[in-house]
Amino acid sequence: MADTQCAQLFGDVHRNDVLVVLGDDSCFVSSLDGAPLGPVLSAKMRIGATAAMLPSRDVVAVAYFEGRIAAYDWRSGALIWELDGYSEVSEILCLDNDSFLILQLSGELAEIDAETGEAMGTLGGVVYAIADSTRPILVLLRAVGPRRRASKYVLELRGSLSRETAIIRRETGSRSIAGAAFGDSWLALSELQWGEILAMDLHGNELWRRAPDGEVVRFQGSGEGRDRGFQCLSRAPDSSWLFALQWPKKGGIPIEGVLIDPRDGSLIGQAALPNACWGIPVANGSALVSTSGLLSLPEMIWTPRSFGAP
Repeated sequence: MADTQCAQLFGDVHRNDVLVVLGDDSCFVSSLDGAPLGPVLSAKMRIGATAAMLPSRDVVAVAYFEGRIAAYDWRSGALIWELDGYSEVSEILCLDNDSFLILQLSGELAEIDAETGEAMGTLGGVVYAIADSTRPILVLLRAVGPRRRASKYVLELRGSLSRETAIIRRETGSRSIAGAAFGDSWLALSELQWGEILAMDLHGNELWRRAPDGEVVRFQGSGEGRDRGFQCLSRAPDSSWLFALQWPKKGGIPIEGVLIDPRDGSLIGQAALPNACWGIPVANGSALVSTSGLLSLPEMIWTPRSFGAP
């Protein structure tokens, strides 16, 4: 019997709906209340594959089968374009509502026109990529030197891959990033290596760092490993707060939701939360949605919810 239970969700922080992937690899778009909004798409998404939604158009790009990417009008189910040759895709992102970014495990990042599927630029050595889906802001963590033996890593702030040079390029000690959120004039990255949140302005200047134990360190790293890290970052619709799950890197510590002032990294509020609320930010940052429910923000109220077959 086909598995009609929700296995994965994909969405965009600016949208009020999500792409639901079921256990039988079928997918469709649903409202946050669990009501199907379109037909089941013809793409069969393997569990563990990836997808992205444009923030203001009814277009979704999905990675399915080996090396294949396709874009659909999810309202009608119509195929818009299809591409081959992208093996081991780890993530698809949306940039500036006009293009999709395709990151492969090899470290190659490709920018694709969302309307035509035309290639717009490529870049190698990319370990992690984050993008603002409504503005031309792209942040990359890149390895310098051979990928498996990189001696250092750099953070780059770009407008697109089609530009020859980065706007900002700075060396960093971080080798992995767990999540990110974009404010009006700042961006926040959660680092796995130190378990901290790093806040920067859009010129690449560091504003503050916050460690999971509550310490705020301005303009410098802590230099010490942490037992807990921050993930699932989301920002308020008016950028007045930053939300994160304070997630243990080791067992034995309950998960907590924290609200942080993005101006200085100070704590606004916190609450113990169920592990099931691990999810993706939606509704302009006012909620996290997971396969089993919705976390309303900033109230941090958990509501169980199911996303089944249409």
